[in-house]
Amino acid sequence: MYYFFNKHKILRTILDWIVLFVIGFSIMTLLSNVEMQTGWFAPVYINVFVICIFAYVELIHEPKENRMDLENWMNNIRWINGISLGLHTTVGFSKKASFDVIIPPIWDQSRSMIIFTLALYLFMIIVPTLVIEIRKRR
Repeated sequence: MYYFFNKHKILRTILDWIVLFVIGFSIMTLLSNVEMQTGWFAPVYINVFVICIFAYVELIHEPKENRMDLENWMNNIRWINGISLGLHTTVGFSKKASFDVIIPPIWDQSRSMIIFTLALYLFMIIVPTLVIEIRKRR
């Protein structure tokens, strides 16, 4: 598909926007009954969204010889979760124009939510690190 879309860039751009909106809308629909103020929602949403987008980009925008292997996938997941953890811990997530807080910082949550959210982030950082180390030793 890479070679077809490389020749038809306008079609690829339209498809990119459609896929971006469909993935975002699908995830929000699946997780629609979750209250946005809960702290654990952010790592789950970020990981599902990023994994879906990475998979789409790998399929459409990369030739087969340049596609990521498992270690690169795990490394990207690890970095994204590290950055998200830093943002979520310090400032939370807010709208760009109005600075309305969508998801408050972790420390503004209840104690059980803090523990659960940090556990999710650490799980999504430690598991990819273990997978990378196991693959390196083989």
